[in-house]
Amino acid sequence: MVVRFPHFTKEEAEVLERFQKSRMLSGEWMYDVRLVSKKLEWVKYKEEPWYRLWLKVTAKRIDAVCIDEAYVNIIEVKRYMLASGVGQLLLYKKMYQEQYKPKKPIRLWLIAYYPDPDVIELCDELGIATWSVVKL
Repeated sequence: MVVRFPHFTKEEAEVLERFQKSRMLSGEWMYDVRLVSKKLEWVKYKEEPWYRLWLKVTAKRIDAVCIDEAYVNIIEVKRYMLASGVGQLLLYKKMYQEQYKPKKPIRLWLIAYYPDPDVIELCDELGIATWSVVKL
């Protein structure tokens, strides 16, 4: 299965495809899951099409979510394993809990083509799972 989104690079799409083929997770997959930003409150014109446009441009976008038997897995995909991905995941978890109120615990995943041992160490401390195509 090839997943393509306008904001995915070719490498990011390949990373997600390889991750899925690794069978690390199995369950119901959703892609480009949108989270409503509190910036939406700033919009002065609640009429269409402005409101819908503002909703779209301010939404946070989770790359992938896989709901398995035990967890809601929130997955951030990067070409390079970056510290910024850790911050994204922490924000996505908070927003997902507020907006979707899942009945299962949330597990975070940072997956990348190229690993970074410093980021992996931080993820381990924060309980964020990591996976990369290139192995250390």
